[in-house]
Amino acid sequence: MRINKRFIIKFLIYALIFIFFAVLETNILNSLKIFRAMPNLIISLVIAAAVIENERYAAVLGMICGFLIDSSVGSPFFFSGIYYFFAAYITGLISKYYFTKSLFTMIIMILPVCAVRELFNMFYLIGVWKDFDIIKALWEFILPEYIYTVALAPVIYYLVKLTAGRISYNNI
Repeated sequence: MRINKRFIIKFLIYALIFIFFAVLETNILNSLKIFRAMPNLIISLVIAAAVIENERYAAVLGMICGFLIDSSVGSPFFFSGIYYFFAAYITGLISKYYFTKSLFTMIIMILPVCAVRELFNMFYLIGVWKDFDIIKALWEFILPEYIYTVALAPVIYYLVKLTAGRISYNNI
């Protein structure tokens, strides 16, 4: 069995992008919150990979990135890995059969993926708040994070396209 060098290089590039986004998200943007919200850069990375790459590659990348980000922030549930796996796989299939590999496709795909993720965040807030206020949760946490993530998605798409998206993998 032959090891594909392009596959390894692409994997390393995605690993470096993930490390950069994880550090950026957990350290730098944590102190630069806009409306008390932090963007979810990892979900944008996974969806960009699903649009640019194939669905299987993006699903595995999503699962690995989700589990790593959950373990780095101390989440006991490891939900992100499962969600990113399915979101990347479905996004990859939809973009493969119905759309072209473009920024427009990325924007179309990130909107519902982030909306479902924010719905799960809402359920989490319902579980941890004593006096849950839906208006306060939507206004202060859910909506700003959604807008912030979607607004930064084009930047992430172009970063992925310019780095890992340029490496072809004909025989993976």
